[in-house]
Amino acid sequence: MQAPLIPHNWQLPDYFRGRLGRRIGRQRTMNWEDQVLLVTLHFPDSDDHKRQGMLFWRNSESKWLCSNGEPGTVAVEKLNNQYEKSLEQFEDANDAIASSNDYLTVLDSLGPVVRGARGLYETIQHAREALPSAREIIDWRDQIEEVVHGLDLLFEEVKTGMDVALIRQSEQQSAITRRVELSAYRLNVLAALCFPLATLGSILGTTLTEGWSWSNSPMPFGSFMIGGIVAGLLLAAYVTRSIPLESV
Repeated sequence: MQAPLIPHNWQLPDYFRGRLGRRIGRQRTMNWEDQVLLVTLHFPDSDDHKRQGMLFWRNSESKWLCSNGEPGTVAVEKLNNQYEKSLEQFEDANDAIASSNDYLTVLDSLGPVVRGARGLYETIQHAREALPSAREIIDWRDQIEEVVHGLDLLFEEVKTGMDVALIRQSEQQSAITRRVELSAYRLNVLAALCFPLATLGSILGTTLTEGWSWSNSPMPFGSFMIGGIVAGLLLAAYVTRSIPLESV
């Protein structure tokens, strides 16, 4: 059974046919006598989750053919140019990053392109080793090698930028949490100071049982205030001891 990628009008050697299955597999180079077959992938498309393959065959007449019907040399250069253009687009996207979510978006799109470019470079390099006399392969190899280098540097730059952004975001979140904890701590201390007075006031009333014989003297009110304040200070000291200031 013929592999789906092989055009019906190709007189491809049986050696190549026997090594091609119904799935594209990884990007690779096959060589037989003076012929080579490059098994490559289309440029990664974010809307296409299937691996779409493409074959480049240099036949015994030193003519390059492509399985999509285009002239082989034109198709290889077109594929290389797609990766080169994507590098420029990702560089622009990196310059426009404003948040950690933007970093994740760029990395998510950049990863498949980096892997695809690396695989294409290795495939063309193997073709170069198999056919050292084919000068056109040198130009293709040098172009994609430069693109891969740029993509690798950009990937590391974006990843480092995302790590830094996440660290800063974590520090900001920690600062916010610290302020919230400090506010809660101060509120607890304030509540501890006021709680005894509020409790005594609720029990006795601020009039201190008006009409009683001893209520005409300032002593009951003074005792009420002093007792409430002392109790509040003791409770605040307990709260402070239970939640040390260093911990907030």
